[in-house]
Amino acid sequence: MKWLPIGAFILAAAIRIIYFGHPDGFYSDSAIRFRFARMYSQGEKIPEVDKKLLYPEGLRVTDLIHLTMDWFVGITHRITRPIFGIDLITHIRYLVSIISSISILAFYYLSRLYLRDRKIITLIVLLYAVGIAGFWRIAGNYLREEFALPSYLFAIYLFLASRRWYHPLLSGLCFGLTLILWHLSRFSYLVFLGYIIFAYLIEKNHRDRLIINFTLMIIPISLAALLSPTLRAKLFIISLPLTLSYLLIISHHVSRWLKLNPLYTLPFLILAPLPILAAGQMGEYSHVFQLLLSKIRFLGAKPDDPNLVPYQARLIWFGPFSSPGIFSILIAFGLTPLLGLIGACLEVRKSGLRSLPILFFFFAFLLGYLLIIRLEIFLYPFLLLMIGILLTNTKKSFLQYLFLVIIIPE
Repeated sequence: MKWLPIGAFILAAAIRIIYFGHPDGFYSDSAIRFRFARMYSQGEKIPEVDKKLLYPEGLRVTDLIHLTMDWFVGITHRITRPIFGIDLITHIRYLVSIISSISILAFYYLSRLYLRDRKIITLIVLLYAVGIAGFWRIAGNYLREEFALPSYLFAIYLFLASRRWYHPLLSGLCFGLTLILWHLSRFSYLVFLGYIIFAYLIEKNHRDRLIINFTLMIIPISLAALLSPTLRAKLFIISLPLTLSYLLIISHHVSRWLKLNPLYTLPFLILAPLPILAAGQMGEYSHVFQLLLSKIRFLGAKPDDPNLVPYQARLIWFGPFSSPGIFSILIAFGLTPLLGLIGACLEVRKSGLRSLPILFFFFAFLLGYLLIIRLEIFLYPFLLLMIGILLTNTKKSFLQYLFLVIIIPE
């Protein structure tokens, strides 16, 4: 099995490099990121207020844009350009393909955490390496999630596999990296926080250990919120995700101190400040919240009358923020979601706690994907893990044959 993660990583990187192509340039927000990467590459100073992005008042760059990825791309190009003599777009093609393929390694370790059959692990890891859903959106693009996904998956793995005191600290470091890479990472962190709260309520015998690990994990995240100029400008240290995290920890200790059932204290401590917190967050992310509410209201189908949708939601209801159609689902996943749902339903029926994290993330990102198509790269690893759990628990040959038949179109 030692060859599997390295072999899958090389295979995934090669496929991404090939499918990335040779674009002449980028468009939309990718073009903005490319401009900053080029400025770093050429040793130019990033303006505090950039009037080329927003004229005439200018845009406060570090307050609104996460530059970590652009800095890394630009600096590495400046260092390697004298050696390889390649232009910035070619550098991005190789670097982005390699960095995004690191998620294969995190997926491999996650699969070993929940699966025991080596053949099944090999099958789903290789499928993750070559599956279209893992790379078709990033091919030829310069997107933040290409760098954010590997650190997010490693953060989840390190927390779930915590055996030593430093594992949750490393998990927090990975989460901190994810948060300074991509502005939408706070939503992926909210998904993880939802799992923590759910596990806290369900796994009564492991609450103390869960809170200890969670507290250790929060330390690096809080430091990132204070040290990152963008997170600091956005007051992420007192944002909805982190405040809910602090309240969960406080609720646990208050319950222990008063000798009360956490079910009594947790709802009060968490729900009481929500109106104030939500009001503070709606300013920056109101367009996202309105989009999600509108999609739920209209079941993902954009109404013919645009006046039925709030103006801010209409502005982004297209492209990567649209909902997937049947054709998009079939291209990205084939029919594998059917097996994932079968596996999830059977696992829920078993009421086993061991696969609780995979179940939670699978359903959470499935819902997220049905609302916003760009979340497919977050759904894909947990879909494959759910299929792996199904094949592990169901040794019948017809199901394994069905699995092979279903993945052939992909």
